[in-house]
Amino acid sequence: MAKPTVLGGITTFTTFLPDDDACAFEGESFLYALYYMTGTAYYEPIIGYGDDTMTVGSDVFKETTRRKSLGEGVAATPSIHVGEQEGVKAFVQSSTGEIEIINEINLPEAFRSKPLLWLQPGD
Repeated sequence: MAKPTVLGGITTFTTFLPDDDACAFEGESFLYALYYMTGTAYYEPIIGYGDDTMTVGSDVFKETTRRKSLGEGVAATPSIHVGEQEGVKAFVQSSTGEIEIINEINLPEAFRSKPLLWLQPGD
């Protein structure tokens, strides 16, 4: 629905899921934060943890979240803010006018300006 942003190795974008009822006019928007090299959730939480856990031996691992619900309405393109605080913040406005602030803390790479190109395998 909107243009993605790439910062610190994370691609951030919004999606919209219409309501199952054909007569309903609303739906739900989501914010995705995916590792740009794989298109999957990063192994450390970017926008938080999910509800699932996995136990391996005596170690317990939490699920990292790849998407966050933004509630009803169509969400706009995420605006990314880098300031003096640790990490970055994403601001997303929905069609209802509500602004959601998401703290992204564990970026896999230092954020810096550089060209970013996508090459297809074999190119």
